[in-house]
Amino acid sequence: MYDYEKEDPNFKNDIELSKIAVDKASRFLSNNGFQVVVEPTFIRDDVKNASEFSDTGDLKIMLPVEVKHRPTLKFNKKDGFKYKTIIIDACHIFDKHKIKPIYYIIYNSNYTSMIFVNVKETLKEWLIVEKYDRYKNRNRRFYEVDISKCVIMDCA
Repeated sequence: MYDYEKEDPNFKNDIELSKIAVDKASRFLSNNGFQVVVEPTFIRDDVKNASEFSDTGDLKIMLPVEVKHRPTLKFNKKDGFKYKTIIIDACHIFDKHKIKPIYYIIYNSNYTSMIFVNVKETLKEWLIVEKYDRYKNRNRRFYEVDISKCVIMDCA
């Protein structure tokens, strides 16, 4: 068994130094566009209670997920998607994000199914296409990806 008193006599000092590092990391992440939550630090009252004071990390960051609804698209897991590719987003919208979305969730017309796009796993496969946007009444540039790189899920 680990003897905290013997093996870790500088525990409280180490915690104080760690708080400085956590604060600096928090400010760095926040200044670079991340939403940061600093987890509380609790110091054990007695070495016997050490295991009750372990944490799951010093910081938590919130990462963006982009959600789209395509009112004219009809698809589901069973029948699949009738097109070879799916439009992810307009290029200028995706490109302007300082912190890029980690996922795109694209709902079908009646919100019963969705296409799940893992950006990290698919980004190298994205293509830039120019298409007519009937809502904006003009041509626009979009990112799209082969539907085989996505996951279709029913979510009724």
